[in-house]
Amino acid sequence: LDVSDPAAPWERGSVPAACSDLAVLGTLAVGVSSSGLRVFDVADPDNPALLASRPGNFLSVESYLGRAYVARWVDAFHTYLDVVDVTSNPVQPGLLTSLPLVNGFLFGAGASMAVRDHALYVDGPDATQTLSLLVVDLDTAAPNVPPAIVASLPYAPFGLSAAEVVGDLLYVYSGGLDVLDVTNPLAPARVASNGAPSTGFGALGVDGSVLCI
Repeated sequence: LDVSDPAAPWERGSVPAACSDLAVLGTLAVGVSSSGLRVFDVADPDNPALLASRPGNFLSVESYLGRAYVARWVDAFHTYLDVVDVTSNPVQPGLLTSLPLVNGFLFGAGASMAVRDHALYVDGPDATQTLSLLVVDLDTAAPNVPPAIVASLPYAPFGLSAAEVVGDLLYVYSGGLDVLDVTNPLAPARVASNGAPSTGFGALGVDGSVLCI
């Protein structure tokens, strides 16, 4: 979509594909859904092209330094954060390593992610199996070494359904809106909350001083 005029967005190009979440890496876009992961060439916005696909049930995706970080649901007992190299060879995206997010019966992991510098924020269980905001240090990841979970904030009973970073603030939705200071990306701190949790489902977007839920 061309959004140079926000009051009149218009479609410049399209590719038939199911995507529930997207991340952009330069001239590449990575889309994920329950039917797989897809890599698109978007260098020409009028003529985007599908380059590659990987099978799987994927929930969400973010990008950092040429890699895609993808939440992959296997079953009710196993959800993983996959690290995928999509820039070295876009027609053959390669799985570098995986971090288990769930190893036990627990729903609600991996549905929402956001990135601030080298910190990735994702919903998942903490060490006590409480649904939480997990902080993952992406700079600890090597080609065959998973990134490390370095901190967590509990968000029971619903977990997170949306997260977005704007500057030094992380906005998260868990039936209510929380604002966290991520000046130190690996140590988010709550600075404000709005409303008691009522449902765990929602989405949010932030543009300047306007936030939509």
